[in-house]
Amino acid sequence: MTPVNMHLFPFRPENYVSNHKIILLVIFRFVVAFLLLVTLPLSAEAWQEDGSADAVIISEELLNEGSIQVDIPIKHYAGDVEGAHLPGYDDSEWETLDSVWVFRSELPDDWDYIRWFRFRIDADSSVIGTPISLTHNGFGAREIWYNGRLLDQKGVVSNNPDLFEMGKLRGWTVFTMDPGDEHIFAIRSAFTDYQDYARFDIQTGITMAFNQPERSSEYYQEAYKFSSSVMWFMIGLTVLFSVLHLFFYLYNRKHSFNLWFSLACLLFAAGAWAQGQWAFNETLATLMVYQGVFQSSMLLTFLCMAFFLRSVLQLGYPLYLKITAAAIVLLSVLNLFKLIPNFIILISALLIPIEIFIAAFLGIRKQRKRAWFVSGAMAAF
Repeated sequence: MTPVNMHLFPFRPENYVSNHKIILLVIFRFVVAFLLLVTLPLSAEAWQEDGSADAVIISEELLNEGSIQVDIPIKHYAGDVEGAHLPGYDDSEWETLDSVWVFRSELPDDWDYIRWFRFRIDADSSVIGTPISLTHNGFGAREIWYNGRLLDQKGVVSNNPDLFEMGKLRGWTVFTMDPGDEHIFAIRSAFTDYQDYARFDIQTGITMAFNQPERSSEYYQEAYKFSSSVMWFMIGLTVLFSVLHLFFYLYNRKHSFNLWFSLACLLFAAGAWAQGQWAFNETLATLMVYQGVFQSSMLLTFLCMAFFLRSVLQLGYPLYLKITAAAIVLLSVLNLFKLIPNFIILISALLIPIEIFIAAFLGIRKQRKRAWFVSGAMAAF
């Protein structure tokens, strides 16, 4: 049998330039991050400060310019009281908060269960009697009241843990401004420290914005569909690279860097998918699961890239790296089941970038072929 002349087939898997892999993954990372940063805030598009110290100003001109955010000092009362939803209720003795949107770590230990918030808006005559869309996002359960009537409700607000129900994160409602000068909004909310998400320093409270009526749930759902399509395209492309490099590794198992790159692509795709779910899911417990998947997959992606870099530069795998790798894998698994505090994951995430920089330095110091190019791309990643 005549042997095949491999010179007729200049492309061979083992000749695949590994440097290009890093560049491609770096590009994927920045593109995905950019797309997510652009599309995730669509539910709170153009939250603009209105510049008022004690009231939100709403006019047709401002609504045409974009969303009008409720970002003013707001009255707050800890507890449940009768009649706080009515416009004539006296809230002069209530404390004033800079915003209703704060981090849990900034709140007192007893920040649980029912709270009331009240604020007023100044409505221009151009919007009186016209439909306005109110967008509100928040953790916990909430009721949105306007001049004594209930506009929207998410979940069940209750001091009884057995009756309390988490509401959906996002809400939209269209209402009509009342005639007159009195426009009082009241929010009755409840938030409890469930074990599922108590380990995260999430934000509590409510964000609210006023928009043109066409910018309601249908508008944002269409935007979500577009960003979801982009996300799945990027994930599919990354998975394709993962399968391709797995084939390269199976073709020539001496080049272990193909295996590490394949695993890194697969884990990266999983993390990008989990991160994208923040825009498309609503319940807090579900989002906490996705956050755990995102954190663990990104941590393991960095680990695989550290092994990839050492394999490309032929630096070997010292004992300290193996110990670190075992610890990272263990922490990643525990994180998926919410068995460790969030700050431990954040601290452990610093170990792998440090190792990547160490490997990059060693590769350059030992004058490995193309070490500057490969190490520079890894540092950027």
